[in-house]
Amino acid sequence: MDYKILENGLVSYTKAVNSYVLSNVTENFVLKGAKPDKLYSSKEGLLLQFSKSNFEEPLTAQYWPNGCSFQKNGMSWSFLTSDKARSILLIVNGLRRVELRFEVPLKRSFKVPFLEPVDFEKPLEVNLSKRSINFSNLLKISILEGKIVDFVHKDGRIFELIVESNDSNLVKISFGEDTSADGSEENENRVYLRKLCEYCPPGLNNLEKSLYLFALHTAISCWKDFGVAMALSAGNNYSFPPRTYFRDGFWTSLTLLRSNPGIVRKQILALAQGVHEDGCPSAVMFLNDDERKLLKDFISKSPQLAKFVRYENDWWSDHHDSGPFFVLLVYEYLKFTGDMSILFEKVDKKTILEKLDLIMLRIDRYPKDKDGLMLRPYDSNDWADNVFRNGLVSYDLALQIAALGKAIEILKLVADDAKKENLQQKYNKLKIKFNQKLFNHEKGYYYDFVGTYVEDHLSLDTVVAILYDLADKDKALSTLSKMGELLQTKNNPQQPYGDWGVMNVWPTYRKRSHLFGKSAFAFRYHNASCWPYLSCAFALAQFKNGFDPSYALIRWWEYSLEKGWLNLVEYYSPVYPRGGLNQGWSSFAGFVIDEIYRK
Repeated sequence: MDYKILENGLVSYTKAVNSYVLSNVTENFVLKGAKPDKLYSSKEGLLLQFSKSNFEEPLTAQYWPNGCSFQKNGMSWSFLTSDKARSILLIVNGLRRVELRFEVPLKRSFKVPFLEPVDFEKPLEVNLSKRSINFSNLLKISILEGKIVDFVHKDGRIFELIVESNDSNLVKISFGEDTSADGSEENENRVYLRKLCEYCPPGLNNLEKSLYLFALHTAISCWKDFGVAMALSAGNNYSFPPRTYFRDGFWTSLTLLRSNPGIVRKQILALAQGVHEDGCPSAVMFLNDDERKLLKDFISKSPQLAKFVRYENDWWSDHHDSGPFFVLLVYEYLKFTGDMSILFEKVDKKTILEKLDLIMLRIDRYPKDKDGLMLRPYDSNDWADNVFRNGLVSYDLALQIAALGKAIEILKLVADDAKKENLQQKYNKLKIKFNQKLFNHEKGYYYDFVGTYVEDHLSLDTVVAILYDLADKDKALSTLSKMGELLQTKNNPQQPYGDWGVMNVWPTYRKRSHLFGKSAFAFRYHNASCWPYLSCAFALAQFKNGFDPSYALIRWWEYSLEKGWLNLVEYYSPVYPRGGLNQGWSSFAGFVIDEIYRK
């Protein structure tokens, strides 16, 4: 798609993109082309599903964080919200009548692995007044400009609404949990965009600025009210059951440290609920009473699910990268804010400092080889959750050793010399052994894993060893050079799809038996597609070690703009469908831009 980036960070297209998401503290509003598609709430699930509107294909379209506008033959229509709003505003100029047909499901889905989803549907009550329609006190549609000339109950939960414009040919309609009485979303959106721009480092070109704005917005928009808690959502497709992830939350939180450190503090406390003596889950769930009861029933009937959910609030128990990410997040928060009080906050009767100790004890209890390096069991319990890795896994080992190192830095702040000394000796030894046993001298980079077989392709996730200074300098430089040569597609003529970003592995996994789901296919998911968060981690490692980071930082964003993916994409491939939009950890680009460009 042809696009142009304007000075203020707006992106202009000659036609509407296929899908665009507006997101605030409770709502996600999805557009298909230039037409409304659905509205769902982080608390209540799917609220509105649009089936018809009388908006035509626009001649031009503009997009910016939490806003978009379309134009055709003297008429325009816009959708707007802001970070703290609980409603979406539609503004229409030059159209005499706005016609909308929609379903009101009021449906919250509960999905757990291995079992069919269950829908909790709220009873529908409709209260119509002169200027608003209230559906079961969960959804309100307010007419701020114009008047309702027809509201028809078509069938079941399907309705048709016709609004006639005012004398100025203007219609304003607000949709949401708590709609405005005056269209304040319009002004709040301008304020929000201005605030995002104020955080931009100086000297960015238009392409870099647009990435920064959409990255920071993505991170902020993932902060959700789940009804029973507030925490960072991983993205649009990770809301039911409502949950917050350790790893996604880590990368997202780094971008928020400068603009919203208070959110990061609350995120740490939310994640602490999932820190158990026997490990941390992939994510922490926040369930209402109905979901809690249903989950208990499911677990009693499914041994497979019982293994998957060992605690009531676990989403995929005992992930090997979750505990280390919690330690690293606490360290990064302390380094940035100096807020020592977080260490003594209590969650489930234990302080955050005690929770960190639980993680260190869990790491220490893993089976180990003769040199003390963790031997991971044969499972898929880390970010690459469609790949079975076992034995010595470079990514997991690097994170665990990095967590030991940062735990030492935290203990220095509380003067716990005995624990600090013990961990320091262990850290020094493990760092040496990691470099001795996991670096492939023949190929010049770190092994992916040495287990059931030796996977000696180049894996981008090993870059965490470089980011956290575990890699010896010569090994870091060699690995980064090989990553540039093999994983940056512009430099790799062996992959057949041209210049499309940074692959997460090359070549693809050798053993089909170690793959399942989407990763079973070459160039899909964890098996040589592009993951923006990892690409940005690579860019940061390049920058810190004297390499040019621009391709890894920007190419995926250029590719996204070409495809019309303005909400940051989770992952993509040139031959398979993309991942989800508005993905939290892809916002890590904002942190990396800050690190590279802020003086």
